[in-house]
Amino acid sequence: MADENDVPLPAGPKTSPVIPIAVEGSVHPWRSRYAKASGLLDPITHGWALLTGASFARLAVGMVASVVVARALGPATLGSYALLASIAAIAGAVADLGLSEAAVTRIAPWYPHQLARARRAAGAFFWLRAGSAAGLVLLLSLAVLLVPRSLLPLDRVLLLLALAGVVATALSGAVSALLQASGNFGRLALVMLTNALLTALLALLLRAFDLLTLTSALVVLGIGTSLACFAVGRRLLPRALRLGLRPPRLALPALRAEARALLGFGLWIWLANSLAMLTAQLDLLLAAHWLAPAALGSYALAGNLAGKVDVINQSLHAALLPAASSLSTRARVRGYLRRGLIPGALVAALALILAPFARPLIIFVFGAAYRDAVALFLALLVVAVFDVFAAPLLLLPFAARRPRLLAAADGLRAVTLLAAAVWLVPPFGAFGLVAAKLLSRVAGLLLTVGVLAAHYRPRRAPAASSR
Repeated sequence: MADENDVPLPAGPKTSPVIPIAVEGSVHPWRSRYAKASGLLDPITHGWALLTGASFARLAVGMVASVVVARALGPATLGSYALLASIAAIAGAVADLGLSEAAVTRIAPWYPHQLARARRAAGAFFWLRAGSAAGLVLLLSLAVLLVPRSLLPLDRVLLLLALAGVVATALSGAVSALLQASGNFGRLALVMLTNALLTALLALLLRAFDLLTLTSALVVLGIGTSLACFAVGRRLLPRALRLGLRPPRLALPALRAEARALLGFGLWIWLANSLAMLTAQLDLLLAAHWLAPAALGSYALAGNLAGKVDVINQSLHAALLPAASSLSTRARVRGYLRRGLIPGALVAALALILAPFARPLIIFVFGAAYRDAVALFLALLVVAVFDVFAAPLLLLPFAARRPRLLAAADGLRAVTLLAAAVWLVPPFGAFGLVAAKLLSRVAGLLLTVGVLAAHYRPRRAPAASSR
């Protein structure tokens, strides 16, 4: 059944208005040149180019923090840090309830054409998102306090700090989702860069004063930077979607309608995202079970470095999602896929160029203790490049309004990863985990393409009957 608030999608792709900077009554020359250059790009490529440029800058700056933290903690402690991050990431995906992507899908067709509806959905989404994160973290914190220490994989205080970071990340993620929904990719890129710069700067300061420990990394580099990005992102929101510090005064029926619309679509996305995050982190959890602490640290570093490509994938996802949510014809789908597959080719070419330099750079930058991470990084890089190629196809369920397909594909990935890991890790060790990750990605993509091929297959007109 269609939602009562559904409206027709815009006839064409939406672009963000370029606001000129007035200088003595004229348009600033730099802004004028930028506007002309932007006009040569379609909205998808323009948005992806902005976010990818910010992602490359974020990678460069974030590498500083990665090096400082890895050298300060060492392989064994770095493995514990990565395990805490994995637990927090899974909890964050569960706490999201699918609200973030549902909000983008709901707000993007309305902004800026129907600001009242967009504003109402934005306010309801933010407070639902904050409340869901706080509620889940409270329940998990109580469980951590009540469970005997002998059953906990890590220190109780560290687990509680990692869970507190889930709420901070939810706040910054909510304002990022609103910037994404309104097409303000430049401002979203600024929030991303703020996170990277703050993390690098604070890591250097902690290291300089010999204060960089597992606890300070969680509190300062995790919670602190997320809250700072929330403050910056909130200030950058367009005026029509600006958030107050108190819940909006919505009538109860209107709030229920928004919650029903967001959760009705979002719960399937929630299931898909929770399974996707479990799949993304499951290899590290399995590595913690099968590998020694030092080997776990090397695998975590390799995954972190290969995950830098995933940052580019996230920018591609952010740029493509509003466009994928507005596709209405097979012709638009074909054009979307042509533009969306170009980034994968660029990333693959860049990976081939940089691969020969991986060994000397990793050993020089991170130290000889991480030499085992080199081969694992190259193997995981193949998986990361595959993900960039697959990203445009995996967003098509949003266009087809098939959230259950998202959940089914991610469920298949999780099951495939677990089964393949049990089969491949005992004989092949960490490389068996890498092979299991790749197999799980292929399985999810095949299911998605198979179902959508039937959905988008042209329907044959019924043959005229002859007498």
